[in-house]
Amino acid sequence: MPLTYWTYLKLDTLLDLQQPQSEPAEHDESLFIVIHQVYELWFKVLLHEVDKIKRDFSGNDLYGAIHTFKRSRTIMKTLAGSLKPSQELARRKSPISRRLRVFKVTPRVLIDNKASARSTVIEVNGRDRPGLLYDVTRAL
Repeated sequence: MPLTYWTYLKLDTLLDLQQPQSEPAEHDESLFIVIHQVYELWFKVLLHEVDKIKRDFSGNDLYGAIHTFKRSRTIMKTLAGSLKPSQELARRKSPISRRLRVFKVTPRVLIDNKASARSTVIEVNGRDRPGLLYDVTRAL
């Protein structure tokens, strides 16, 4: 089986993890489950970052530790709701060099209801840029 976005992220498994338990069914229960699962995943990432910071300090890599501290701080600001992604991305310069801008990338959105029995797969093609994923998810 070829490695795809869907298989790499094990989306069939991930999307099956939301199992509402209430009887009778509560409409907001799925939202509650998803929000809390996302928080738990971010907490897992933070623990991973703390392990890297410890390794960096043990290896006298102060710059690596500082970089990871900054990334961890951004994650915590995101979780606390104090980070505004559009403002953060606007202050950063585009990493796309002038040489790459000469290549035309035609934006395209493909919607596939047959790739999964339970979910709709949306494929977005276009030139990468800071904030693209954020803008796409806001549009959905």
